[in-house]
Amino acid sequence: MEQIAPITKEEFLKAYDEYADMLFRFAFVKTSDREISKDMVQDTFVKTFEYLQKGEEVNNLKSFLYQVLRNIVIDYYRKKKSFSLDEQMENGFDIFETNKESKIFENAEEKEAIRMLNSLEDVYKETLVLRFVQDMSVNEIGELLGVSPNVVSVRISRGLEKLKWLMGTKK
Repeated sequence: MEQIAPITKEEFLKAYDEYADMLFRFAFVKTSDREISKDMVQDTFVKTFEYLQKGEEVNNLKSFLYQVLRNIVIDYYRKKKSFSLDEQMENGFDIFETNKESKIFENAEEKEAIRMLNSLEDVYKETLVLRFVQDMSVNEIGELLGVSPNVVSVRISRGLEKLKWLMGTKK
């Protein structure tokens, strides 16, 4: 079996430049705390670097980084009570500032949809955030969550249907 060479410093720095902002936005959407999100992203890269330096193989670095960060977020919430997005928004958290380049939530009806995300089951909420806030492809989401692209598509479709129903735009 051929041994994989550990990632070089240059490759790692390139990955950091390419993915750090996306990972930060993901963590910030999950925690609504800028400093905690920065720490989580830093931990993600440290753990990933250590893993790669052991000579372990990673087929898709972006997906691997998201999975490591996702696990860090899960661990964080295991230590804390779960939060309510509505409650966070009432306390001044503005999700729309976290992704300025995304124009998906521009009008009032779409802003109401993001408020309704908290009413959805976590599986739909996470899939919709990854797709529409993080702008990940169906295949990337499937790889990250460990499910098929078809399952991701179904979750997106059902999540959007539930949002429409919650907003009263679909009977």
